[in-house]
Amino acid sequence: MVSGKWKVSSLQETHTSTADTVSYPYTGQSGDYMDFRSDGKMYSFYDNYADTTDYKVLSDKYLLLGGDSMQIKTLSDASLTLYLKYTDAYYSPVRTVEVTYNLAK
Repeated sequence: MVSGKWKVSSLQETHTSTADTVSYPYTGQSGDYMDFRSDGKMYSFYDNYADTTDYKVLSDKYLLLGGDSMQIKTLSDASLTLYLKYTDAYYSPVRTVEVTYNLAK
């Protein structure tokens, strides 16, 4: 079950284009969390930034998080991995963006 408070183990964001690949890794710090509450809100704090966004479990494989359909790669009592891949046409050349959240209880 996705609901509950999870510690942020790590985050990885990678931008790939025909010109280059740039990675933005983040290792979770003490106090970093993502809290999926029963009211459909996800409260988070990591990288010195607090946020609240809507979420909805779509299936055992997908979660809608703030409008993004994230794949549930792993889910157990101890770990949750969420993955998102999309094309960002804002950049030139166009970039593919991949985001991975690794969470732990």
